Amino acid sequence: MERYETPDLRVTLYKNGTSIRDIANEKVKDEDQDEPKREDVDDPFYLYDLGDVVTKDKLWAKLLPNVEVFFAVKSNPDPVIIRLLIGLGKSFDCASKKEIKMVLDLGASADRIIFAHPYKQESHLRFAKEKGVRLMTFDTAEELQKVKRVHPKAQLVLRIRYDDSTATFKYGSKFGCRGEEVRPLLEIAKKLGLDVVGISFHVGSESSNPQIFRDAIRFTRPLFDIGTSLGFNMKLLDLGGGFPGRLYPKATFDKFADVITRALDEHFPASSGVRIIAEPGTFHTRSAGYLVANVIAKRVNKVDINERRERVSDGDEPFIWIYYLNVGVFSGLNGKLFDPEYFDLPEPLHEPLRNRDLKPSTIFGPTCDSNDVIMANCMLPELDTGEFVLFHDMGGYTATCACDFNGFSLPPTWYIAPKEIRLVLEKTFPAQ
Repeated sequence: MERYETPDLRVTLYKNGTSIRDIANEKVKDEDQDEPKREDVDDPFYLYDLGDVVTKDKLWAKLLPNVEVFFAVKSNPDPVIIRLLIGLGKSFDCASKKEIKMVLDLGASADRIIFAHPYKQESHLRFAKEKGVRLMTFDTAEELQKVKRVHPKAQLVLRIRYDDSTATFKYGSKFGCRGEEVRPLLEIAKKLGLDVVGISFHVGSESSNPQIFRDAIRFTRPLFDIGTSLGFNMKLLDLGGGFPGRLYPKATFDKFADVITRALDEHFPASSGVRIIAEPGTFHTRSAGYLVANVIAKRVNKVDINERRERVSDGDEPFIWIYYLNVGVFSGLNGKLFDPEYFDLPEPLHEPLRNRDLKPSTIFGPTCDSNDVIMANCMLPELDTGEFVLFHDMGGYTATCACDFNGFSLPPTWYIAPKEIRLVLEKTFPAQ
């Protein structure tokens, strides 16, 4: 396959119509791959499709043209992804000194960053001041005192609590003030001489309810009026994250965009002068990521009759096929610890799932930890030791949350892109 290479990037370019399975199979058998380095030919690896990121960004611009993107760096701090998004004109949601430094070092300007952590380590806040990062969130009086002491010229955004009950990951127990706390907090900010410029919320990640954005936007409207009555120039609304990013989401992005557009038109029309931003993360990157792993061992256990009554229906196999992969919950699949449906079943790399008979199966990761369970009591085709499998939706909160526990190294990343975005790559990653 054709490649685009610079000192900072090596991308395999594929033709329109080429499948990810075809590309992954080429990577598995291509012995000439030397960057990034895999120690052994059966080691796992990530594939990031940069074209998918570009496609998602175009979709956002089409459906939410008046909502500025501040990409949530925590979801995928891959430097190639960050540089691509900088080239696409995006801004960034950073939660720490390290994230701020990385984004700045990769070429973003300080005015394209929101320090979107309500509770900031003082040295991190001091770093933000030194680098000119002013926009940041808060939700307590104590944080206001800290900002007054360390970064009094900050532009503050009050984070409120507005959880979606359908979201897999809810944040209200940790972040955000309640409605009745808004006026007292704004009054304290006024007394301290601080500059509050807007309101933010986060409905939660993996939301399946687009209407929650309508409700949250409507809830914030009178809060802006409170701020204005106290003399603040309330000019920014931050919609947070929670936008669907997987290949087959429960609710599609166009449904979210439609609800948000209608709510903004009603409560924050263009004539209001309020700047609208959001902090998507997995929306831009989750479906761009793939993980290729190897079956390093297998065994077949006979299921105890009492256990079988609970796990396998009458007429099914009295056995369970158990597989061990060279990746697990510590090396990128940690989402399974919080949500059993966070990832779909892996597919055999050399042929689709539908082409083989399914067996009751459990998949373990490679570590010695008994909690390293990728999939329990699922239906898979019989796999062979040494066979490769492909995971989808691996571009968000995967590698960023991984570690090398038990000595199993983190999988390296290869970048791929359709030939159609070569001009985008040349502009963002110019050859020297």
